[in-house]
Amino acid sequence: METFARFSATTVLQRGGLEFTSSGKTHLQPVFLYFTFDTSTEFLYGQSVHSQAAIAGLDIPAKFSIDGAAFSHHFGAAKHLVDKRGALAKFYWLMAMKEMKKHCAEVHQIIDKMINDIMGNKKNLLSMKDKGSRKLVRLDELAEETQNPL
Repeated sequence: METFARFSATTVLQRGGLEFTSSGKTHLQPVFLYFTFDTSTEFLYGQSVHSQAAIAGLDIPAKFSIDGAAFSHHFGAAKHLVDKRGALAKFYWLMAMKEMKKHCAEVHQIIDKMINDIMGNKKNLLSMKDKGSRKLVRLDELAEETQNPL
């Protein structure tokens, strides 16, 4: 619940990343997309990509070295290209893959960095587990079972 409160407050209070139409209405799809990026990366990898804060133009603490705006841009662009390729159906092979591979490589680079950070801090994770002060992170649980980052 703490994660939800922190991420929803970022979006609702700052309003920096919201897009408004000429009639004054707002598009909620980007808000929910960035919220999903932040909460899912926090749950899976133990740290958020802070895409809401990056899009809203807020200062992100220096301890978070991940560029949330870049992550959300590359993820969204790759998703869009997958959708376009799917729309081509049996002619999917006509679409060039160079741009999609570039976006996927950027997303993989960010995710790999988070995985390597967790694998490097495995000793800290075990000591935190003994103290009971650790939050539930899916990647931490996997790191206890294996040293293979793949």
